[in-house]
Amino acid sequence: MAAFVGPARGPRPARRGELVEVSGLASRATTSDELLRGVTLRLSNAIEASGCDVYGIVGDALVVLASARRGEEDTELRGRRLRARGHPAAAAAIAVREPLIVADPHDPR
Repeated sequence: MAAFVGPARGPRPARRGELVEVSGLASRATTSDELLRGVTLRLSNAIEASGCDVYGIVGDALVVLASARRGEEDTELRGRRLRARGHPAAAAAIAVREPLIVADPHDPR
């Protein structure tokens, strides 16, 4: 795996630093699992989110592929299966390959 970060467009050195960090993770990862775990953790830290989860669809279920909580990898959630029908917005976002950002932890999507 490899990643490239082009020249900065404007005065955003902090964001550029984050991109360099993420692209470094991508370049060093030897498996997709390692890449997902690293990017999830880095993203969680970068936006100071209380949590960050990456799901995939396996059959009729959403499966947690990577998870981070409060700046640390959450290995207990990895592999957890949720009914896709119970989370239609998340399943639809995955199906069309679009991000879904949920600001409220009680949001049922």
